[in-house]
Amino acid sequence: MRKKKGVSRLIVTLLLLAGCLITIWPVGETLLHDRTLTGKALTYEREQRVSGAASAEFKAAQRYNAHLDPRLLTDPWGESSDVTQTPAYAEYLTQLGGTDPMATIVIPKIGANLPIVHGTTAAALKTGVGHFFGSALPVGGKGTNAVLAGHHTLPGYTFFTGLEELAPGDDFMIHVAGQVLTYRVVSTKLIRPTELDAVAPVPGKDLVSLVTCITPKGGPLNYYRLVVQGERIPTQGVADLGADSAVSVPSGVNIEQWMWPRIAIAGVALVLLAVFAASWVRRDRATRRGGAASRASSNTAPGTTTRVTGAGPGGATSSGIQRNEREQ
Repeated sequence: MRKKKGVSRLIVTLLLLAGCLITIWPVGETLLHDRTLTGKALTYEREQRVSGAASAEFKAAQRYNAHLDPRLLTDPWGESSDVTQTPAYAEYLTQLGGTDPMATIVIPKIGANLPIVHGTTAAALKTGVGHFFGSALPVGGKGTNAVLAGHHTLPGYTFFTGLEELAPGDDFMIHVAGQVLTYRVVSTKLIRPTELDAVAPVPGKDLVSLVTCITPKGGPLNYYRLVVQGERIPTQGVADLGADSAVSVPSGVNIEQWMWPRIAIAGVALVLLAVFAASWVRRDRATRRGGAASRASSNTAPGTTTRVTGAGPGGATSSGIQRNEREQ
């Protein structure tokens, strides 16, 4: 009986723990990846803070942008191996290539602080926000449009989740080679993957376009690209990026809305397990106390009296009292 009870308790415990783990795993995985990427971005920002606009890499990137061939621009989720094997792509990888990542992007409204990496291959887009090969490097300048792509709903990662919340008037920042470039959102729109004119440079304007693959409610999967375009404005607080700076740099763990129900369910499972465990402990203690009392009552203590019934002379039954006396 005791063995059967132990097996049933073990099964209940394992089921509750398994349910808790399955429910909370995507939350933990996402938070771990987000924290890793944010840590990478913060490390870059600290290390590059002293470089300034005079850095050789920054100037080289500006020269690269001045001679950029706009025909190199392709859809970020369609970058082929043929493109990545060309001499033009090899030269591109050397630009801002002295650090990993090449830059970072901070989007305060959605709590994002992410590394920017070269290219938009599948491997690159798992390590940060990808820079479109063929668009201007994110170092600013009139007549440039740096195009940055990030996943929207990649399991285990946040990246550009919530990008659709940005609206005209919201700001985001690019940290590159010790500089902080601030951009204010001027437009948001849905485009088809082939509509690359939407992210083309505009003469006289300093632009950054943020692109993500998105599926409108009821629409076909990954049929559209959301483009959030920002135009450069003066950056406030560049001299001191500390706690009092006007430049906000998210650094904490960002709990997304979809995580809360999972956290609640896992919490309920753990509370149930605690209640069951407490109940089992109380029952076991009660059982042990009852067993001890039963054993004590079954033992005859010194000084107790017992009635003895025996057969008298002639077969008659006689009764007497036998008293145990304590030995002197």
